[in-house]
Amino acid sequence: MCKHKLLNCGIISVVDTNCVTDCEHSESTQHLFLECDTFAKIWQQVRFWIGVSGVDHYSLRDHFVQFTNCLGASRARRSFLQLLWLLFVWCLASMEWVHRLFDNFHTPNVELIEKVKFHSYWWLKANNATFVFGCQQWWSDPLACLGIDWLSIFVIVWLKLCF
Repeated sequence: MCKHKLLNCGIISVVDTNCVTDCEHSESTQHLFLECDTFAKIWQQVRFWIGVSGVDHYSLRDHFVQFTNCLGASRARRSFLQLLWLLFVWCLASMEWVHRLFDNFHTPNVELIEKVKFHSYWWLKANNATFVFGCQQWWSDPLACLGIDWLSIFVIVWLKLCF
């Protein structure tokens, strides 16, 4: 992420460009979000929370497209998944990466997924006056809170597979 910029400005040395998770790989955006064992596992946890399955792509663009379309083509569904994807990137990039790099503080993955849930809940509450659900409902079944039913998702997936 920013380490290559810090290297180019002469702020850090080449040996300091390893991933902030100490996985011994050179840090890049691609590595951090999709390849690093520490952070890539969180995508699986986000998908588990919302109740969808999928695989991670090796390109951020493809990952974004696949993730934001995994519940079908409805605008509301895509918007919700875009929010989750961007919140995850924001939580990781602006909070966790900085803490690990400058404060030597490591947030456990379970807390990172909780941050995504928390920020998505409060974003929806602040931007949607009709969102009346509480935290417990949001944590346990976000799709039901958004009025997304599993039958329509199943039909969409089935039709894609059959035709």
